[in-house]
Amino acid sequence: MIHRVVDDHGPIEVIEAHGVRSLHFGSPARQSAMDLAAPDRIELTYLRSLLTPLLFAPEPRRILLLGLGGGTLARFLLHHFPGVKIEAVELRAQVVEIAKTYFKLEATSSLCIHVMDAHHYLERPVTGANSVFDLILVDVFDAEGPSVILDEPEFFSRLSGMLAPRGGMAVNLWSGEGTAWREVQAEIRHHFKGPLAGLSVPGRGNRICLALGEAFGKLNFKTLEETARTLEQRLDVEFVRLLERLEFSPSR
Repeated sequence: MIHRVVDDHGPIEVIEAHGVRSLHFGSPARQSAMDLAAPDRIELTYLRSLLTPLLFAPEPRRILLLGLGGGTLARFLLHHFPGVKIEAVELRAQVVEIAKTYFKLEATSSLCIHVMDAHHYLERPVTGANSVFDLILVDVFDAEGPSVILDEPEFFSRLSGMLAPRGGMAVNLWSGEGTAWREVQAEIRHHFKGPLAGLSVPGRGNRICLALGEAFGKLNFKTLEETARTLEQRLDVEFVRLLERLEFSPSR
């Protein structure tokens, strides 16, 4: 353990082992991880899976991250998409400082970090282009699992109004041995009018729920396969396998 701090929500720990630095919230589960020999690569499988919406919005201009963690996704997206604007919402100020100090997250005009509860962020009266995002990536966890904010009635209702018509949202859920994720997925389906899909993360209890914007009609899988191959070469992320594992829900 190279760093440990306790805030109002519990412990935050940075642990280094075998050349990999990891962020923990007082449990063995890794919230973020960075290979010190290859810091620009996304180490954790579930975080790479959260990038699945890029298959449908491969050139995002505005991205919303709910949950910063070690800043892995923010740093990766800023590196690979010059000119992108990212808004990140993180509840814990200490997590933001740790991302900067231990996980190489650099301050830039392209990244705006809001230290607040995601619920309060979504309640802000913002209109126009600044309220719409091409990608929305939701990864709000604590030591016990997914944040209770996912169960709040207005959460996905507000997010649905912030997703661009040809944008995509990915939500990190926890399947484990339970079925609670099905209730969250049903709530997402209720509020989002585009195609919906699920993705289980191999060897992990994580399940990613993918919701697409309302402008998506029938999907062209040949085009998606071409996009997956292009993104895989460009970003060094297994998009071909991610596409193959997507489980689409029946159309409405």
